[in-house]
Amino acid sequence: MTKITYTLAQNLNESFQKHLARPSVNHESLWSEAILIVDKNIFRINLLFKNYRTPFENRGKVLTETFLYVSDILGRRLSLANNLKEKPTNMHKLLITYCQYSDDPLWHNTRIERGFNQQHNSNVIFNALEKELQYQLKRLGTNYSDISHRRRLEFGAYWFINGETYLEVAEELTLFDILRLAPKLKVTEKSMAGLLPPLNRVIESLNTKYGLLRSCGLAPEYWLESKLTITELKELKKLRIEARKLIKQGRPTHFSYQKIFTEFIKNAKTYGGFKDFFDFVSSLLGQTMIDIKEETLIDIQLEAPETKAVDNLLTQLPSEYPHDFNPVLTYVFISLIVKGLTLHSDDENGLINDPHFMDLVNQHPDYATLSKPKLIRILQDQLHSIIKKHIGH
Repeated sequence: MTKITYTLAQNLNESFQKHLARPSVNHESLWSEAILIVDKNIFRINLLFKNYRTPFENRGKVLTETFLYVSDILGRRLSLANNLKEKPTNMHKLLITYCQYSDDPLWHNTRIERGFNQQHNSNVIFNALEKELQYQLKRLGTNYSDISHRRRLEFGAYWFINGETYLEVAEELTLFDILRLAPKLKVTEKSMAGLLPPLNRVIESLNTKYGLLRSCGLAPEYWLESKLTITELKELKKLRIEARKLIKQGRPTHFSYQKIFTEFIKNAKTYGGFKDFFDFVSSLLGQTMIDIKEETLIDIQLEAPETKAVDNLLTQLPSEYPHDFNPVLTYVFISLIVKGLTLHSDDENGLINDPHFMDLVNQHPDYATLSKPKLIRILQDQLHSIIKKHIGH
């Protein structure tokens, strides 16, 4: 995605500098312009995730995918990389660069460093900055990564340092946080060129997981907040690329994934976070990647031949009546009705204790706050209602 994210960085860089050159920045207007930029056809086609079995709708309107991308990708916090130690993140470096291109030379000598300092503001010009930094610190609280917690203990907090001014900066920042902290700019050809590389690095970092999910065919709307690691996603991307080569040669989809997965896991304990191919194909993630609509649900059961007796009409309910199923219900339906698993068992091996399933539950607002007993009852009632509605018993 390097080429398309660089093009996006160019577009956003021009927009951000235009807004930041004004005496007073209207951040709602800045946000709206970012949405319109991402909604351009070049980004609709080459950047946004879509289900390729269905075309984008509402061609004349801003896409839902555009709002998702701006809010959940461009608007997300960057976590601290483990190898940075005491160094500032790409987001902090972007703020430093904005300071260097301020129309007020006083900002040019700004740096951001970790340290065990005391809050002190020696210049009224930084009053508004101090107020915004304190707001961002309060909003974030201690809701940052374990790596950041360790680095703060070892090296201290991040500090905005300019002369005798020391102002604490939040551990993790969003791009739009940075734009609220940036000083008034003097826009020149030099600033246009100088601000592009650090902004591009930020956008590339923000897109890392999104791009891998997109390459795996996993909708970021559902999978962005999952516990999938970058390493696991890179493995799954490689799996999909190699499997598709076999598919293009005319091999069945399921066979292709099984063959490649078996080769890749040969000398490893897990691959893509899964212990074996059945573990992969039994998960919602695996079923999404393989696209179970291309093959019957029965055919993908390697170790459960008894499921061949399941009524064909029953197994097709999710694909025949998609409006009755959300991702959680689809997962439960396949697990219970097709595979013959249970939601709960006395030995704690039920679906309710499956970490893949619970990750999905925690992403769905209708279920995330429910206790396990209540979640079980609600899911059972919902499935019973769907089956009764369409099957009649």
